Amino acid sequence: LRTLFNPSYDFVLLAWRETWAQHFATRGGEFVDSRKVFRKGCVPLDVSNDDLFGWRERIFTKMAKKEGFHVLTADNSLSKNNQFSMSEQRKDLFVLPFLEFTSHLHDLHLVGEKDCTHYCHSPFLWAPIWRSLRLALDYRMDTGLDHPQ
Repeated sequence: LRTLFNPSYDFVLLAWRETWAQHFATRGGEFVDSRKVFRKGCVPLDVSNDDLFGWRERIFTKMAKKEGFHVLTADNSLSKNNQFSMSEQRKDLFVLPFLEFTSHLHDLHLVGEKDCTHYCHSPFLWAPIWRSLRLALDYRMDTGLDHPQ
């Protein structure tokens, strides 16, 4: 992370996409042991009471903040009231939310393959990423566009 924010780089936007959810029948949906996880196939995740879910994102955010980045989630919470001038040398890092969205998509894995990590792709799978990028760019570039809540 430290090397990414170098004054000689001409970044308009620095963004990191959250990982997508796995759907194994374990805490956090994580793969643990093939003898155990393949018995139930891919299952929906209950992330409301799962302290393991999202551990990668928590580590990444903690390290980014430690390196002096201002971490912003690229969603509807971005407010024009919090905008700043592009000339300011603030180290913004936009997180593109994807984990929570994919936590509900246990049925997009290959049926019968016992693979609860990789998805059958659809253009619609990436819609939240494109929207998050748009929100982050609008915020960063001050396009003046309003977005529906």
